[in-house]
Amino acid sequence: MNKLTKGRKVLIIIISLVILVFLLIIVTKIFNKPTEKPLEKGVYIVDGYRDPESVTIKGRKLKKEKCLKDICVSNIVIETTDNYNMVTYIVKNKGTANQSGYLKIDFGKVDAIIMYSDLKPGEKITTYSSSTKSLKNTKDYKIEELSMDDYMSIVKTKK
Repeated sequence: MNKLTKGRKVLIIIISLVILVFLLIIVTKIFNKPTEKPLEKGVYIVDGYRDPESVTIKGRKLKKEKCLKDICVSNIVIETTDNYNMVTYIVKNKGTANQSGYLKIDFGKVDAIIMYSDLKPGEKITTYSSSTKSLKNTKDYKIEELSMDDYMSIVKTKK
């Protein structure tokens, strides 16, 4: 009879611990929710907060991979407001050697510069560019080499 009582005690302790763990998980989920604060117009996404005026642009044509030589760009997502645009994309090296350089994403009237450094063969990175010109009507893009003027504007900006 003593063994049966000890078995029940162990079972009750295990069940109590399981219930306690579930309660702890539920309480942590409830109390660790981020509080949303109202944002001013023109504020961009920072640390998980988002400008209520911001629009996310993505689509099949922006997701499609496009390549120039061995460097490919894909999965473009644009977060845009009236004053600012953040363009996020994946850059992949499909070549057999490390690659470094610059390319241009042409959205029509607006361009964004792609910079990549020491990208190993098969490696892909998620990176971004920004712009102050509107990208709200963007549906597609092209990848191009930088012109000499584009390259000179980068060199002047870095100094």
